[in-house]
Amino acid sequence: MFATKSGVFENDQAAGRIERLYVHDAVAENPDGTVPMRILVSLPLSVIFADANRLSRAISWAFALATLLLVLGAWYGTELFVLRSIRALLDAARRVRSGDLGARTRLRQVNDELSQVGRAFDEMAETLQQRDADLRKAVHELKEQAVTDPLTGLYNRRHLRDRPVRAEIMRAKRTNSPLAALMVDVDHFKRINDALGHEAGDMVLKELSALFKRCIRGKRYRLPGTGARSSCSFCPKPRLDGARSKAEDIRNAVKSMG
Repeated sequence: MFATKSGVFENDQAAGRIERLYVHDAVAENPDGTVPMRILVSLPLSVIFADANRLSRAISWAFALATLLLVLGAWYGTELFVLRSIRALLDAARRVRSGDLGARTRLRQVNDELSQVGRAFDEMAETLQQRDADLRKAVHELKEQAVTDPLTGLYNRRHLRDRPVRAEIMRAKRTNSPLAALMVDVDHFKRINDALGHEAGDMVLKELSALFKRCIRGKRYRLPGTGARSSCSFCPKPRLDGARSKAEDIRNAVKSMG
């Protein structure tokens, strides 16, 4: 301190002592250069740096808060734009793989890469769904064509052989109920073809087949060309009598058409 006229120094940090900052300066100077009087001022370092410490803490808290907000924003953005889109893609892929061709990702909000992939996936799934519907329709039509007479729309012998007979026999056995089958023959049908042509014969077959369908289903129908109504609904009768009664009602309905 005595080596210079003025200066600043700190005391050594000893146990139990408060760190302080000292400032000294010469008040006067003798002709020989010596300093007869000095002023010494001392303040605790904590007081001197109080504002700086408060500012440093505020900056630290602000930095920590900004970092936290940045992390939360990044997480939310990742969750909203990336993870959610990935989950939608995976869920739609699992549903399509399990056979649900109506599954869609619905990723149409933005134009990022994942949304483009999602749109492409939805278009692919829509195409597959349409092709599946067309294929099912074609298969159904082929099945119908295989078991249906194209002129009358009645089931053919193949359908009768493949399903109804076995099913009806099993049901009859299970319920211990009678089962009857009717064989219908159109008398003198060749005369119609010879006299009026095959187109007229086809019309007769169509009208007869429509009548048979209505009779079997037990619905009322309007006779062609008339305003009269007839009914082919039958009251079941035991065994042979019931089959004869139904056959007679069908014969009378055909006779009424003429």
